[in-house]
Amino acid sequence: MPGRWEWLAIGLVLVVLVSSVIGGYGKSPTLSGETKQIIELAAEKGDYQTAKELFTNNQEVLGATTELEEKVYPEKAVERKIGELENKLSEYPENKEIYLMLADLYTQIDNPEQAGVYEEKARMLDPNNEMFR
Repeated sequence: MPGRWEWLAIGLVLVVLVSSVIGGYGKSPTLSGETKQIIELAAEKGDYQTAKELFTNNQEVLGATTELEEKVYPEKAVERKIGELENKLSEYPENKEIYLMLADLYTQIDNPEQAGVYEEKARMLDPNNEMFR
């Protein structure tokens, strides 16, 4: 049977373990599901200021998932799509639809000059189309 000092040592070890667990609670090196949900909810509600602050403060912890990043920064999804379509133009330079999609995407990110350039290229490919009259 353990003596008084051994029980004291066991008690101290338990106190240290419990306080470590309690003190470290919520300080996990991975993003808690709650933080991710708050960021997603803020982005869905249109509160991009809060979503961006939480995302930026937790980015290293997050591992910055593309899906969450696109919710916080919706323009990044559009920019990514623009890059994909511009790469497609090298394969299909005569595809009027790609030019029209690019014009629409540039309009979405408030770049009317570039949108006009792509609309004009689409018009040049199909000048008799009713869409351009």
